[in-house]
Amino acid sequence: MKESEVSVKYEPFKEIIVMERTFFSTPEDLARFTAVIAGGKLAGLYWVDGVVFLYFPLPAS
Repeated sequence: MKESEVSVKYEPFKEIIVMERTFFSTPEDLARFTAVIAGGKLAGLYWVDGVVFLYFPLPAS
């Protein structure tokens, strides 16, 4: 491969690192937090093994 060529490769995630966690006393508290964070827009919550995830994509830079 020449230096000017670009190689693109896909690999599925093998590990996910959680950088921050927050505990909520009630489902209502979680819903309120999600609504505020998402600016009133719909936000997806993901439930895995008894834990709810609300993710934010990290900027590229």
